[in-house]
Amino acid sequence: MHEMSLVASLMELIEDTVQRHDVQRVGRVFLKAGRMAAVEPMTLRACFEALSEGTAAQGADLVIEEVPVSCSCRECTKIYRVERYDFRCPVCGSGDTELLTGRELRLDRLEALSAA
Repeated sequence: MHEMSLVASLMELIEDTVQRHDVQRVGRVFLKAGRMAAVEPMTLRACFEALSEGTAAQGADLVIEEVPVSCSCRECTKIYRVERYDFRCPVCGSGDTELLTGRELRLDRLEALSAA
């Protein structure tokens, strides 16, 4: 389960951000996860819940935005969304493509809770 190490790294980023911006509590954590990032959202959430305990992110919602797979054709320069893992260009049929999106896993933003 590599999600645990991914969330451990995520928690380091969150803690650094919280300290830099003097945030007391985090309400939501927004991640962008590509369809090819090989992560299981339910497992990510469970790991986040466990590792955020005792931190500024304890109790925060983990919002995961799935990023579709997209490519650029090196032959005709068409940019297209990949469906059913068929990477061939839908315009010219070329298999000479460059992956643009779909493998990322990144912290997009944090939403701080206002002090009450």
